[in-house]
Amino acid sequence: MGQSKVDTCKVKNQFLKQEIKFIEHLIENEEFENVVEVSSDLDLSTFCKIELIDSLNFYSGWADYRLKNLENASYKLNAVTQNSSLFLKSKFYAAYCETYNDSHDLAESTLNKIYFNPNLNNARELLQFQYAGNYLLKREYDKFDSILVQLDSSNFLISKGLLNLRTHKNDLIKVKSKSPALAGVLSAVIPGSGKFYAGFKGQALGAALPCFLFGAVAAEQYIKSSPDSFQFITFASIFGLFYVGNIWGSVISVRTYKDDSYKKIDNSILVDLHIPIRKFFD
Repeated sequence: MGQSKVDTCKVKNQFLKQEIKFIEHLIENEEFENVVEVSSDLDLSTFCKIELIDSLNFYSGWADYRLKNLENASYKLNAVTQNSSLFLKSKFYAAYCETYNDSHDLAESTLNKIYFNPNLNNARELLQFQYAGNYLLKREYDKFDSILVQLDSSNFLISKGLLNLRTHKNDLIKVKSKSPALAGVLSAVIPGSGKFYAGFKGQALGAALPCFLFGAVAAEQYIKSSPDSFQFITFASIFGLFYVGNIWGSVISVRTYKDDSYKKIDNSILVDLHIPIRKFFD
């Protein structure tokens, strides 16, 4: 009975080895959708050799990563066991997938599980750099600063990324300092100035011009006619609409500017996190 089980395992392992060779061929040819399809047809619970299961989980997760199916990729890459030669690469890319999906706490948990030989050059620097990027994306600046002071700014793997992360932090703080209320007050005093303050300099003139135009016409009608005249009431009402719209538009523009700026900066942080991972494993 025992021998029969051993023979069955050998047959299954041999089959899985052949499938993995085929999957490796598909990956070399960047046929990632086929990799996912072939992998999904295999029931891992029926196989006996953990090394082969690790390989399949990695290749399938890698294919999902390349297809930007990041949640699936993270799940499969995290399934690679610690004794596998693919463990380190799997964990770093799993954490990156989670970071990209805004699952920063999950990414931090994955990073906490990374184990490597202390003699492995640059692994510690790469790990700490990933922590720093996650803290920056979470706007936890104190934790970000505490990590940065521990990193070697001369390390070729992360030196440029460190400079970029510091710049990103400063940019995030500048964006946060923009006040919607102040933008509204500025536009109440000088139409369009709130848009200029918010960062939409090209829109400032477009917001100011109708206010000045209809304000001037309304003032002219006030002088020529009277406050009760149809002409004055008409142009004063139009001026009022543009004036109020100019104030409210400035308030909204700060929120829009912040959302757009945060998104742009966050995307740059993600790029800076990805580059050293790719360098380390290529």
